[in-house]
Amino acid sequence: MTRKIFQLLSLGLILFGITACKQEKKSNDIITKIAPKPKVPSGPQPMTDFKYEKKIEWMGSTYTIRIHRFADKSLSIVSDEDGRKYYDNKFQVQILRQDGSSFYERTLTKDDFREYEPPRKASPDPSERRGAQID
Repeated sequence: MTRKIFQLLSLGLILFGITACKQEKKSNDIITKIAPKPKVPSGPQPMTDFKYEKKIEWMGSTYTIRIHRFADKSLSIVSDEDGRKYYDNKFQVQILRQDGSSFYERTLTKDDFREYEPPRKASPDPSERRGAQID
């Protein structure tokens, strides 16, 4: 009886050892998700509009300062450091009195700031005009 139990126990351990040591088939297939390619704009893109408004006290009166930046398609096309093309921006600066009348109003482009830039080295492509976003 003990010998029969011992044989069954030994047979069970051998079967367990054989099945536990079984090596699974390895597949060389790697399943992964392919990242979608980002959409590259086909033409020049407008920058997002920016609006700023603030009320201030000055010389006993309240004034409202408004700054609005927007893309202007009538200006030249500029490119950033990555070569993406954008419509150049215009800046509208307004200072309004408390009654809403205009104290100061001017629309500016990058050309209005050219005199404040340091001199540039000659570009290999003279038709290339690089721009920078001014916030």
